Amino acid sequence: MLPGMITRREALLVLAALPILPACGGGGTTDSGTGGSDTGGGGGSCGGIVDDNHGHSISVPRADVTAGTPQTYDIQGSAGHSHTVSLSATQFGILADVGMVIVTSSSAGHTHQVTINCS
Repeated sequence: MLPGMITRREALLVLAALPILPACGGGGTTDSGTGGSDTGGGGGSCGGIVDDNHGHSISVPRADVTAGTPQTYDIQGSAGHSHTVSLSATQFGILADVGMVIVTSSSAGHTHQVTINCS
């Protein structure tokens, strides 16, 4: 490792310590979406946490992470409106390497911060 570089473990500890700030006005909750984290093999899916959630959910197939091709996911879940979350090839590389990315959903009058976790 080069001088000044941090390990994967150190990066995850820093990310875990960051506060999740509400992105959707007025007192919602931070809530997990559907889908669990699967650390084995190439199957399963990566789960997500949607900040200030009111029914949205996301599950990213491990096959998508492995393929690394840009994708857009609808996170409507049981909410009365839809948002999308787009992941770039670079973000899939980070998911494969570090195990977690944080993205912002599309707007439907508001946005959500979405943490996708594959570790």
